[in-house]
Amino acid sequence: MGDKKAAPGEELIRIMLKEEQQHALNKLNNFRYMDAAVKAASALAKGDATKHAALIRAGIKKNSETFKETMGKLWDLYDKDKDGNLSLEEHTQLMKVYMNINIELSQSGITDSIVKALTASTAISTSRPNDNLSDSIKRLMIEIPPLVKKVMKKYDTPETYKEVRDLMDTKNNGKVVKEDFVSRFHMAVSRLVDTAKINREVMAEVMSNHEEDLQSVIFGEGSCNEEDDEEGSDSYASTRTS
Repeated sequence: MGDKKAAPGEELIRIMLKEEQQHALNKLNNFRYMDAAVKAASALAKGDATKHAALIRAGIKKNSETFKETMGKLWDLYDKDKDGNLSLEEHTQLMKVYMNINIELSQSGITDSIVKALTASTAISTSRPNDNLSDSIKRLMIEIPPLVKKVMKKYDTPETYKEVRDLMDTKNNGKVVKEDFVSRFHMAVSRLVDTAKINREVMAEVMSNHEEDLQSVIFGEGSCNEEDDEEGSDSYASTRTS
C-alpha cells in the first residue's frame, strides 16, 4: 500500500504555519513585545481595545509580508481553472488542507505552551527526558492534544471557510482576486480562527477536566497530607525541646 498522495501546496502550508508558530514563540522572549502585550492586556481589561487591536494588526501585517511569495504560490496551485478568481470550491479545497495542518501543528504547539507555562514556577522542566517528568505532566501531554483538536474542529466548517473567503472579497462581487488573496488571507483566517481564543478554550477545558493534575503540577506532587503535617509538627516540637 503506497503513501498517501500529498494535497496541493501541503508542504508550503506546513512550512508557513511552522514559521508562524516559531515567530509567535520568539515574541514571548522579546521584552519590548511582552511589555507592549502586558500594557495592551491591561488596557483591554479596562475596556480599551486599541492597543490590543494594534498588536494583532501588526502580527497579521508581518505574516502577510513574510509569506507573500508563499501565498502567491498557493494561489497558482488553487486557482485551478486560471480564471483569476478563487471560487468557493477552490477556496474550500485550500481551507481543508490549511485547517488539517493547522490543527495537527497546533496540537503539539498549544500542548507545549500550556505545559511550559504550568511548569515555569516549578522544578520540573519539559526539556528533561520524559521519564523525569511527573506523572501529572505526562497525563496532560497525552490529554491536551485531543482537546485542541476538539476545540479547533468547531472552526473547521464550510461556514467558516465561506466567511474567510467573504473577508477577502473586497469588492463584494463574489470574487476573490490574487492581490486580495495574497494580502488578506492571514487577516481573514486570524479573525475567524482566533488562536488566543482557542488557547483560552483549551485551557478552560484542561482546568475543568484535570484539576487534580494541575494542582500537583503547580503545587508539587505528593502535597502534604494530615500525616505529613503531624510528623512535621512532632519534628518541630522535638527541636524546640532539645
